[in-house]
Amino acid sequence: MARLGTRWRTVLVAVLAVALLAMPALVGFAAGKATTDAQTKPPEAVITADIAAQQSHDEAAYLACRAKHEVAPECQKIIATIKRNQPEADVMGDVVRAKLVGVKPLSEKLAAAITRLDVYKAVWPQVVTYYVAIDYQLKKESRWFYNGVNYRLYVLALEEGRWVIVEASMAPVNIIRDAGYGFNTPEEARAAGLERIRERTGKFLNLQGKVIEDLAATPEQLREEKGLAALSSRLLTSIHVLLRSGFTGSVWGGSRR
Repeated sequence: MARLGTRWRTVLVAVLAVALLAMPALVGFAAGKATTDAQTKPPEAVITADIAAQQSHDEAAYLACRAKHEVAPECQKIIATIKRNQPEADVMGDVVRAKLVGVKPLSEKLAAAITRLDVYKAVWPQVVTYYVAIDYQLKKESRWFYNGVNYRLYVLALEEGRWVIVEASMAPVNIIRDAGYGFNTPEEARAAGLERIRERTGKFLNLQGKVIEDLAATPEQLREEKGLAALSSRLLTSIHVLLRSGFTGSVWGGSRR
């Protein structure tokens, strides 16, 4: 019996030794799996993380949500350069509160009509597009963001095994609503009205009807445009006259043959 006990003790020691040797590999596997799971979180989770980073002014997390490839308007390098060289254009500094209100995936057909989807897909084979509603409270409104619910277009791509933001721009609210992808809320209807005013007049209004920025042409610019249009019209008329008269040289200094 004593010899049998000794033999089992030997086996138990051997098993424990193998288990101890295997533990680092098991820990590494678990850590690797956790990292992979974090990297492959769905696009909606990346959008949520982006808005949370805006809310907390976490620049590292904000950049981490974005693509590395420079084809992306939201490329990490471009965003970092803007933050460094044009702080006045960094709207995140004006964010007091940013709250996600709604997210809707858009069809590839609609995305192709309102984004540079063909360009993006040439770089990233997997690209998805979302219509996103975000409620902002801002220190200062701009043509890009106003107080209240804003509507954004998010394009994400799978880059190096994780979803990243390629584009985050003002959404064409009326086109998306007409295509049947709208949220159908009173806030969205107001945003659609502001968009129509902006397209018609060049004026960016907030929800209270106050002009945030006016990009409409000045009277001087309009006069200049009229002058250029008149000059262009006279030039075209002269060319038509020359062609009807049998002129065959170059209009820009050629001669008749």
